[in-house]
Amino acid sequence: PVDGKVFFRNARSRMSYENFNLFLANIKKLNSHQQDREETLRNAQRLFGEANRDLFEEFKVMINRHP
Repeated sequence: PVDGKVFFRNARSRMSYENFNLFLANIKKLNSHQQDREETLRNAQRLFGEANRDLFEEFKVMINRHP
């Protein structure tokens, strides 16, 4: 399974400061029911970009593990 703390540490070190903060805002919107999972995943995929596709795949596993 994906370790959340390790995932966020890796994301923070590999993403730009701006994109990481946008990613966190994206998660907050999901948690406050302002957007659904599909929209959250679309936004995350765009923010991670092709260079961080592995992080996006890990995020998909994490987000689908929590109903």
